[in-house]
Amino acid sequence: VHASPLAMANKLPPPSVWINSKRCTFGSSVFDSILSTSSSLRDLPSTDNSSANPTLPSNPLHYDRTLISLKQDYDGQLRLLPASFSDSGNSSARRIPFGRSRSYSPLGSHACPTTVSATQTATQAKLLSQGSGNKNGAVRRFVQLAVVGLVVSPQNEILITRRPSYMRSFPGAWVFPGGSVDATDDSLEAAIAREVWEETGLQTEPSTNALDAAAGGEASGGGWTIESIWESVFPTIPEPGVPIRRHHLVVYLSIKLSEGEMSEMSLKLCDEEVDAAVWLSPENVDSILANSLSPETADAVMPKEEILVDLLTTSNDKMVTKTDEKEALRHLSGIYPSFDDDTSSEHPFGMAQGSLFALMEHCHRHRRRNI
Repeated sequence: VHASPLAMANKLPPPSVWINSKRCTFGSSVFDSILSTSSSLRDLPSTDNSSANPTLPSNPLHYDRTLISLKQDYDGQLRLLPASFSDSGNSSARRIPFGRSRSYSPLGSHACPTTVSATQTATQAKLLSQGSGNKNGAVRRFVQLAVVGLVVSPQNEILITRRPSYMRSFPGAWVFPGGSVDATDDSLEAAIAREVWEETGLQTEPSTNALDAAAGGEASGGGWTIESIWESVFPTIPEPGVPIRRHHLVVYLSIKLSEGEMSEMSLKLCDEEVDAAVWLSPENVDSILANSLSPETADAVMPKEEILVDLLTTSNDKMVTKTDEKEALRHLSGIYPSFDDDTSSEHPFGMAQGSLFALMEHCHRHRRRNI
């Protein structure tokens, strides 16, 4: 599978995802395509939440997971292969977790819409052929490539943002900052540095090759490190006759800021794409992840009292301010889209499932302990 970050000089369309010499078709499963290339690698969680997968502290029931290897070609393309296909000359390459949503009703998770029945797929294909799912009426024929960043403070807090309610996809969802890779981005780290700066005002230098960091562990001297990959589809809930409007292969990267870098930066949220932000403490993250494993785990670990976190919003000059407003941590803990049972609000909340997957993988990798 190839995902191409293209340089501006190429003057080509935005990057898309490739399998061998063919682009991945919009609405078709990249995850299944990866698995189909190797029947020997089926690193998927079992339905009884057993510990068959030694790379995770436990097997969450709400997503499928496999491992892949990454390699960047001479022409800038990013090659994704099953881990069993690792290049023998590149034994130091780290296996990268790759996930997608699976159906698990107790946590409100649904099967990835790319895995729906043939009947719905046919209906969807008909709608797409008529130009559905694109704001300009054009047909989306190929899977797009996106990047998302986990920005970590010196105190190990992680920045998460909320999408405005008027957004066409994932309205009201809590996500890590990021977006589509453009044809003007000549690397993944350049793309994520641009997206983080546009959405949060935090300026990071894409000085470290993210693939080198992925192979060697932490990025030396700062820089972005590839953490995981997620197949993102919107709407997240498959319904007959409802077309897929967004289909991305999302590369999650992380960066740890130094005290000096933090002192020179200030949040400046882009109110067109972000309406609030929260710095999640390690304790906040533990509660969120405990709530995502299973209902039984949530009942045992989540505190009974309501947990509130400081909400950051923009003022008139676009600078971020800490308001008196608080956000219930449970609004960040559930899988998007979730709804309050005791209110008449129709606005969904929760964390986008890809962000939840990336957060769990990040914490497991960096903390080296059970969650």
